[in-house]
Amino acid sequence: MSDLLTDSPWSSVWRGTDPTGFKVVVKHRKREITSAPDAFPAIADVLGTAVPALIKHDPETRTTILAHVAVADGNARATRAEILSAYAESQVAASNNLSRLSQLPVFDPAECLALVNRLAADPNAVPEGLHHSRGNLFRFVQEDARNAIRATLEACSEKILAKTRGLDQARLTLEHTDLNVGNVLLAQGHRPTFIDWDDAVLAPPGLSLHMLFSGAARVAATLLQPGAYKDNAIAQSDAHDLQIYMSKLARIPEFSREFLLESLPVMAVFGTLKYCYDMSFYDLTNDGLGSVVAREATRKFSSLSQACKIMFPASPMTRTQKDPPQRNADCPFVNIKKRPSRAAARFREHGALHVRGAFSVEHIISAFKEVAQSGSKFSADIRAGRALRVGDRRYMLSLDTAGVIGQPETLASPRLVTLMRELLGADCILGSATSVMSLDGSDAQQWHRDNDVLFPEMPSLEVPSYSIAVLLPLVPLNKQNGSTEMVLGSHRTGATEPEIQSRTFPDTKIGDCYLMDCRLLHRGMANNSATARPVISLVYQKPWYRDYQNFNLQSALNISADTLSKFPVEDQPLVRWACGETP
Repeated sequence: MSDLLTDSPWSSVWRGTDPTGFKVVVKHRKREITSAPDAFPAIADVLGTAVPALIKHDPETRTTILAHVAVADGNARATRAEILSAYAESQVAASNNLSRLSQLPVFDPAECLALVNRLAADPNAVPEGLHHSRGNLFRFVQEDARNAIRATLEACSEKILAKTRGLDQARLTLEHTDLNVGNVLLAQGHRPTFIDWDDAVLAPPGLSLHMLFSGAARVAATLLQPGAYKDNAIAQSDAHDLQIYMSKLARIPEFSREFLLESLPVMAVFGTLKYCYDMSFYDLTNDGLGSVVAREATRKFSSLSQACKIMFPASPMTRTQKDPPQRNADCPFVNIKKRPSRAAARFREHGALHVRGAFSVEHIISAFKEVAQSGSKFSADIRAGRALRVGDRRYMLSLDTAGVIGQPETLASPRLVTLMRELLGADCILGSATSVMSLDGSDAQQWHRDNDVLFPEMPSLEVPSYSIAVLLPLVPLNKQNGSTEMVLGSHRTGATEPEIQSRTFPDTKIGDCYLMDCRLLHRGMANNSATARPVISLVYQKPWYRDYQNFNLQSALNISADTLSKFPVEDQPLVRWACGETP
């Protein structure tokens, strides 16, 4: 009657014809289905042509008979964008018909997390509902990797669970939970058709995304920290496909962009956890399956760890909580009015410089008032996802250059421009102008560099500065409201952890600024004050250099022709590129 298509530890699938000659697919599940068995007819009814037509389902024998799907081309595969578009449409249909899917279980993040923690803590632990531990995938994970997974779970469990509490009252939808490309057929008419809904649940959106993005990290990076990508092509592709998915989901009013920015990253993390727990129901000792699943789980947990670092920049996985700010070296400073000749030499040596009295107090007060008046716009940009999240309650936003901030006194301060041209060359440009807003109560950042080194394959090669950030605080900076802690000289080394003896941070007054080489190891300190801490960031750079790591969400610099006309002729080349003219 039929041909055996697949025979795996979880199911056997045959293709054949019924007595009338109608082509069918018969699937036998080798274990109890975790979703409600009687929900299969409802799923097929609600999703229509997005799933194969259901002919018969027998819960007692765990057998399902489906109509054979006529595939457009035997070798054709749906693209990820096509899959996400069709999947989102199916989720919208499901969310609009939740009463018809009420037999499906509602995903419980707390229960899932507790079960995975139990399995990871004891490789011989027996999954709930079984009588053996042959399905505990942690039996097959190497000890060092298992310890790393335990550390990740210990560091992240409370925080990811807290994230889901904000979704307690969220609208639910149907989640496949095994949304890999092998479970998507490209039917005739180039229509994606989804198969294998055996582990489907109801949950907030995002639980299945980890399967299409090689884990949870790229979902979190795309939505929360695009600068985390090292490959710009992958970053653009991920952003494009997720935007398609989110725009389709937005047909449900509750699935706003603000909501999805909260839901998708954390639910992708829980999708990884559910995958690991679901694997535990199979006998992984057969045919080396345990080692295969263990490698996949290790890779997924590595991605989960990266996702947590993006979502919780100050999590206990980092040194932030155990590593309070220290000043073990004097912050190099110069009074640019009195000793300008010392500035370039000191900066080249340390990669950082506190410049006192660089701007007039009156000008900075005016700039502060302008930023304060833009508070509602900044809040809207953050809610709409137009701001780059650079830490806990810390955002980088584009600046309006039509007012005080766009004046030559801000963007082309004569004393600073003279110094920049000495360090970067006479043809240097202003590459970006943004505001970095650290909200009250924000945690310290992780240690990081703003940009990668140019030649990582040649770590000992000494490269002069090619991008320098001028940080212009609009309020006095100190340890209380969060100055910037820096590792002096780290722009010339490849170190990823701070040298204790070379750490410092500037205490600035109104009118001061400080310079940092883009390769300098640093972190924004916690804002323990009761008010937000705004800093203007002006990045000057070589004319050939562009920062592709930090400007996927917003523009680096916008200069109108009217604003450009107010600059002295000799300073117009600094910003001309930003209004579409050749520098």
